[in-house]
Amino acid sequence: MVNLKKKNIIKIISSLLLALAFYNANLSLATILIYYTIPYQTEPSYIDLATLDEIVWGKHEHRGLVGIYDLIERETRTAEATSIYFSEQTREELRNRTTFLNRFFSMDRRTGVRPEYLDIDFFLDIDLSIRKTPEVPQVLVFHTHAMSEFFIDGGEDIMEGIVGVGATLVYYLRSFGLNVIHYKGVYDMIDGVIYRSGAYERIEPSIIRILEENPTIELVLDIHRDGVPETTNPNVFRRYINGRPTAAIMFVNGLSGVNENGYTRRLTGIPNPYVRENMALTFNMQMALQYHFGDITRRMFLTPFRYINHLRPHSMLVEVGTQLNTSYEAHNAMEPLAYTLYSLIFSH
Repeated sequence: MVNLKKKNIIKIISSLLLALAFYNANLSLATILIYYTIPYQTEPSYIDLATLDEIVWGKHEHRGLVGIYDLIERETRTAEATSIYFSEQTREELRNRTTFLNRFFSMDRRTGVRPEYLDIDFFLDIDLSIRKTPEVPQVLVFHTHAMSEFFIDGGEDIMEGIVGVGATLVYYLRSFGLNVIHYKGVYDMIDGVIYRSGAYERIEPSIIRILEENPTIELVLDIHRDGVPETTNPNVFRRYINGRPTAAIMFVNGLSGVNENGYTRRLTGIPNPYVRENMALTFNMQMALQYHFGDITRRMFLTPFRYINHLRPHSMLVEVGTQLNTSYEAHNAMEPLAYTLYSLIFSH
């Protein structure tokens, strides 16, 4: 009788906890059941704020989550990635733009892709290097959708979501000697309600102001968390780097053009003079990440829009995981991302 009561109490508590998780995360019951029934390596499902604070502000020596410093000690150059993946024969194959598009990209079906945006020779021959100058800001990290949260880990503290993940990225970039500004302004909430429509237009004046006040900034990173159907298997967006669950990374390029019956119409109201440079940067980042960390990336995604990629040639919109990933997994992705950014752009 006592055992039966204990079992009932456990069931009631479990049901309440599940209901609370469902309510707080605003997720479907199907998502929660999928998440908890799939095989999953035993790891902490979150990075608590105290630990995050230690990582971000350097209160203790942090050797890294995935062994990046071993790579640095070997002086591995990410420039090797392109030579490994692209022989002259492969280049010739990828000069067929349809082949190039199908092999590396996915896209919004409305997207218009101009032929010059798929130029493999331009992508591989471009000089992406920036001379590191620690005395002045050279990198800006911000979040157009700052209120984005991760699976069940969300709370009232903004640092528990994508902004906290950005702080971890900033920590690692600074550990390489880079001078980084992290802008934490919130533009996807109005009167206490999440409202993402128009967020890019609302944040753009602030980003322009920061760049005008800091003209030495050359690398601009808009760090996001992707949103996907809630019934998707979370394993689709989870990778394992040195045995640690890590959120998959996806680069998004806005081409400022729509497809109208096979013809690309430029969206003149949202011009981006740096589409080719933006795409070359994300392509080389994709190849370098895959070279060092295997399948950590998803396919690069092309859309008709512009986002905030038009303000500098070295601009990227980076999706880190989805709402089905934990923040722990998203934080784990930041060291590979930071290492690749540094070695591809600043270490030459």
